[in-house]
Amino acid sequence: MKAKQDPSHDDDLLSQVNSQPLTKNITDYTQQTLLDVNSQPIIHSLSNTHLAHPILGETSIKPPNPSEDLLHAAAAVVAANPPHSLLMLPGESSPLHPADNSMEPSSTNTTTTVTTDDSSPPPIMIAPIIPMDPSNPILSEFYQRFSVGRMFDSLEDLRTEAYEYGRKHNVALTTSKSDKTKIYLICKHGGQYRRNTKRPTPGTVKPRIRKSQKTGCACMIYARHCKGSFWVIRKSIGEHNHPINSNESHYAMYRTLTPEQLLDVHRLLRDHVSVSLIVKSLKSKGASNILAKDIENIQQDLKRRNVLDLPPDHPAILPEGLLASSTIDLNTITPIDTMNNTYS
Repeated sequence: MKAKQDPSHDDDLLSQVNSQPLTKNITDYTQQTLLDVNSQPIIHSLSNTHLAHPILGETSIKPPNPSEDLLHAAAAVVAANPPHSLLMLPGESSPLHPADNSMEPSSTNTTTTVTTDDSSPPPIMIAPIIPMDPSNPILSEFYQRFSVGRMFDSLEDLRTEAYEYGRKHNVALTTSKSDKTKIYLICKHGGQYRRNTKRPTPGTVKPRIRKSQKTGCACMIYARHCKGSFWVIRKSIGEHNHPINSNESHYAMYRTLTPEQLLDVHRLLRDHVSVSLIVKSLKSKGASNILAKDIENIQQDLKRRNVLDLPPDHPAILPEGLLASSTIDLNTITPIDTMNNTYS
């Protein structure tokens, strides 16, 4: 006959079991189980049952909506990448989150150059047209002088008109294309830089680093020759995509000397007067836009023609035709190659 079990003994045993702390393995296993359960997606079959809530009487689980999923996905992308960061260019910092440049070396002198390396061609950068006030003298006078339909008696008259306008407002208009029937006058900053495809022989010629003034400026004048020796403006654009330089000596085509001034420069150079003193002498006589490199080009031209060592009182040594002109364009004097000291 079985002995009757004492209930108090069972209570003591149960209290001892409950008082024991959980081991680390059991705790980790329980937490991992909860993570696995919570990370599982909702079963598609459960979402299709549309079970009604016992109290509210509505379905507790809504069927999936693909359009809402796309909206949520797009919102997540925007949240991770704000609009200002999505529209940033490479290397640009966000205005709300500026880049930390404390660990990067800084440079105050930045120069844009064009090299002759063919491995990485320079990118073509075309700046937009800078809007100008229609009442601006540069713009209003341009369309007054070169309005579509205006006629010139000769091509020389058209060139003279463009030269006078350009010198007045410091705008360089050069000939792009011309023949007997048409002419294109464009801004000196028009077009794009054309990379030199000729590769120098290794070890003989040092590659040159060139700076390009081409910005893709659209300013231009297009004229055609008509019957009766007339030239008619067919198209003209006066807006530029670059600031107008206020330095009157910026363009060599507008730096000129009279034949008498050029003869004085020749005499001073043959007398071995320094270039800086010659520039000061010219500026005191009204030639304010002459640079030292212009005098150096004249000096190199005299050396090339072997007349630099002639006595200062030697007769005129100007090339034929220059004495008859009122002014001498220093751009016509052959400049020197500052890299190799040769004539270009």
